[in-house]
Amino acid sequence: MKKCVLALLALIMILLAACSSELKKEGKDPNGFRPSRGAAVRESAELQTEQISEHAEVDLGSIDGNTYTNAALGIAASFPEGWTFNSPPRIDEAPVVNAAVSDPAAIADAVEAGEDVTIFFASASDSLSRAWLSVSKNPLPGKDADALVNLFAPQVRQFYDESASMSLIACDPLDVDFCGEEHVALAIAYEKIGLTAVYEKNLYLADGDLLYTLRVSTDTEDTTEALLHLFEAIH
Repeated sequence: MKKCVLALLALIMILLAACSSELKKEGKDPNGFRPSRGAAVRESAELQTEQISEHAEVDLGSIDGNTYTNAALGIAASFPEGWTFNSPPRIDEAPVVNAAVSDPAAIADAVEAGEDVTIFFASASDSLSRAWLSVSKNPLPGKDADALVNLFAPQVRQFYDESASMSLIACDPLDVDFCGEEHVALAIAYEKIGLTAVYEKNLYLADGDLLYTLRVSTDTEDTTEALLHLFEAIH
């Protein structure tokens, strides 16, 4: 009799084990739950929240008449008559958009992929004076502008050293007045073959994990600081 009971118990345990194995193969929990699906839903929700957060961080700014405003940076610039907001030529092979019609989600995706995206561009109709703003990942979160200038200066020099159509004249850190405060900029001067010199100043404006780069340039004379003075702090 005892042998029969033991045999019956062994058979029941084998059947229960087989049933549990089949449930796991179907992605179910033996107790009736579906942990794998629940985890996938939670992971999807967390990813969506993270992406929405990333998109919200990128401030493309806004255009009203002849004024461009970027609230994240706390700056605004009113451009003189004769300046237009348009799509620039390809700059550093970066995607180019217009702040008035761009898609924040697409910009955030490009930045997350490691690209430097031009989000605003303004140019004078009677000269090659221009100003543009781009956004990318901040390579040195928590560091100041001096550290960023020291990081990018060698890259700029290398770019012109390898260029077949442009020759670098100068590439040095320079203290400038920007929105009423002293700010370090990367002052660049270069010549294009057969053309006059071009003067450019780059300001690196960190916003947490994002880096906004403001560039102003002219080919008439070195009046780039006057272009920087078009920008004012907003509160």
